[in-house]
Amino acid sequence: MRHIAIASASACALMLLLAAGCTEHTIYGETAERPVAVALIETTDQAGQEASLPYVQRPFGTSVQLDGTLSYDPQHQDFTYDFLDYEWEFVLTPPGSEAVLEYPHTLEDSDEIDHARPTFTADVSGAYRIGLKVYNADTELTSKSDYAAVQATPWEGLEVHMYWTTPATDVDLHLVGPSGTYYDIGDPEDPSGSGSDCFFGNPNPDWGVEGASMDNPVYSGDDDNGGDANSPAHEQVALEAPEEGTYTVVVSYHSDRHTGQKVAPWVEATIAGEELQARIDVAEDMDELDAWVVMEIEMPDLEVTVVDELTTHEDLGGPPVND
Repeated sequence: MRHIAIASASACALMLLLAAGCTEHTIYGETAERPVAVALIETTDQAGQEASLPYVQRPFGTSVQLDGTLSYDPQHQDFTYDFLDYEWEFVLTPPGSEAVLEYPHTLEDSDEIDHARPTFTADVSGAYRIGLKVYNADTELTSKSDYAAVQATPWEGLEVHMYWTTPATDVDLHLVGPSGTYYDIGDPEDPSGSGSDCFFGNPNPDWGVEGASMDNPVYSGDDDNGGDANSPAHEQVALEAPEEGTYTVVVSYHSDRHTGQKVAPWVEATIAGEELQARIDVAEDMDELDAWVVMEIEMPDLEVTVVDELTTHEDLGGPPVND
């Protein structure tokens, strides 16, 4: 018995076109001469090497470098992109984003714009999708769209650490949230706390999105008896996903336990385990009920301003203590 092969009409048409010297592109009204857009994002790979990828994750608030320089026209044997025109556009941005594409000059003080490599700031968390088409003015042909995507994520792992080495003393670390005030513990009837100052008296306030946990700070290590050079006392506040705004770090000398000792604390800050601010030492040793405004941390820009201002617990608005 002979087997008869039955091909679909479209398959037959494809075979005829190929036999006639046409390409598959011809079936859909396209030609091999159409330029090809390649939309990528400059980044670094896991080995720390420079790379360009169609999809990356970045903390929100950071700048994104787009790269269309691998776009090409099959009529040209090389991948030189100078003869192509580039058309980028956002096809998806997160709600609330005001991101805009910015095009750099090719050289300083030059009027020539590099349209192949725009940048934008992923200003809020969420998904960004950017389309690219390239156009050859000589052939008047435009490419299909190609797409690059960015998932903007919250900054993670903000930690502030405070140390001191004076025994029999009680020093406290405070992290005051955006638009917050020192020693604010919120509603005392609310056992969870919702004040804007995270410290031993308000160790896990509800910040950011109500009910969410990732944007809530956690205070730990309340040490009311000091330390020594071999084993410094240590307190910290950790914040997994800090919201946008300015955070203020304050250290207060709560009690000298009637010893009259001064203390000389220091503070360090990290994000995602990387150094954000190296050790800051207080400029002048602190007396009981002094308060040291250490620094401000601006999120998401990660700008750190060292304040290093010595004042008092009372002047910052703190309630009476040690009475």
